[in-house]
Amino acid sequence: MQKNQYLYNLVDNYQISRSLFIFYFICFSLIIYFLANAFFGDKGFFAYRNVLHNFNNLQLTKETLQQTFQAKEKAVEHMNLQSLDLDLVDEQSRKVLGYINKNEVVLYRKDQ
Repeated sequence: MQKNQYLYNLVDNYQISRSLFIFYFICFSLIIYFLANAFFGDKGFFAYRNVLHNFNNLQLTKETLQQTFQAKEKAVEHMNLQSLDLDLVDEQSRKVLGYINKNEVVLYRKDQ
């Protein structure tokens, strides 16, 4: 009952009409609503920070993928017939296809 008495005394002391009090209350409620939405809403400050963080992570991923792509492109360029690098072809055939030369010995380990 005390809380209601406080509002009644506030309105009575400042001689605020009922309609003006309701108007002030609605305005104050709208201000609180929009401030809360500006910080915690779907398009608020914290959502913006989250999107910015995700964007920075994607930028790093993009740069990593571009570097990988450039390395692969360079390797493919070296396998061109005009500038064939025999060491690269030998390395790739051993690594990818598992080929060995006639006078090489292959040792297998049981733990793999």
